[in-house]
Amino acid sequence: MRKELYTQKELPTKSEANERPLVYGRITDQPDHPIFGYELNAATGIERRPKPSSGPLLIATQDTQGNITIPIINHKAAANYLSGYQSQEYFENLAPMTMPRFMINGGQHAVFQVTGESMEPTFFDGEYVICTKLETSEWATIPDFNVCVVVSERLGVQLKRIKSRLKTKGFIRCKSDNKQHSDFTLRGEEILELWMFKWKLSPFAVNRAEELYKKVDTLEENLDDQRTVIEQIMEEMRQIKKEIPKTN
Repeated sequence: MRKELYTQKELPTKSEANERPLVYGRITDQPDHPIFGYELNAATGIERRPKPSSGPLLIATQDTQGNITIPIINHKAAANYLSGYQSQEYFENLAPMTMPRFMINGGQHAVFQVTGESMEPTFFDGEYVICTKLETSEWATIPDFNVCVVVSERLGVQLKRIKSRLKTKGFIRCKSDNKQHSDFTLRGEEILELWMFKWKLSPFAVNRAEELYKKVDTLEENLDDQRTVIEQIMEEMRQIKKEIPKTN
C-alpha cells in the first residue's frame, strides 16, 4: 500500500478528481488482512466479497471555496457498509457534507450517524459524529476511553469507548456509556477499521444537569413533606397534652 497523503493545500476539486485520483482522505485495500476479500452472508455464511476497485478510493474532495467535503454514512448507508466500504461506487453514492478546514486537519474523514441508545447520555440516536480514520499501526496506542467507530465483520459499525489491549492481550474492549449495555471485546484480527471521534453534530439541546436537578427537587420535596407531617404530629401532641387533666 502507498503511504503518502496529499497535504490540504493539494486537495483536488471535484472537477480535478478524475485527473488526480490519489487524493487526500482516501481509504486503501488491505490484502494482508486475514478476512480481506470476504463478506458475511446471513443465509450461507461467509462468502467472497466482490473485487474492490483498483487504486485508492476517493473519499474527500475540496470545493471551490476551499472547504472539504466528506461522505455521510447514515443509518441506511451503514447497513451496507461492510459490503461497500472498499468500493468507489459506494462512496460516490453517499451524500457529502461540506466542512471548514479548521475542523478537518489532515487524515481521512467520514461522518457517521449514531444509532440506538447504547452511548446515551453522551451520544443520542440520530446525531452525527465526524471521525478520522486510524491507520492499523495506531490501533494499539489509542488512549483508554477514547470514542471510536468500530467496524468489524461480526458486529458491523458501532460507536463505543475503547480500551486497547492489542499489545498485551491481542484485543480491544468496547464499552457503552449506557450501563444497561454490556461491554464486549474484539480480537485484533476481527477489526476492519477504527475511526476516532473528533466532532459531534446534534439536533438536540439536552440539559445534562436536568436529570440531576429533578432528583434534587424530588428529594427536597420529600423532605418538605416529611417536615410537614412531623409538624402536624407535634401540634396534635401539644393539643392532647393540653386536654390531659393535671394531677397534684
